[in-house]
Amino acid sequence: MLIGQIGTARSNPDYLAIELMNMLRGRMFSSRINHNLREVHGYTYGASSQFAYRRYPGPFTISTAVRTDATVDAVN
Repeated sequence: MLIGQIGTARSNPDYLAIELMNMLRGRMFSSRINHNLREVHGYTYGASSQFAYRRYPGPFTISTAVRTDATVDAVN
């Protein structure tokens, strides 16, 4: 499963704060997204998020592999 939206450009003055937020919420294995989907609900082995920084705003994505019957609950 891959969910995305427009993120931010690398030139954003809040780049470091955005990276720190993303590390805590989705980039690290101990992140909140991974903890929720893996440890709390047992939907997946791993989930992560990332920003693709570009000159202009690039994509922000969250990705994981979940069982078909858990897809709607995982997205919510």
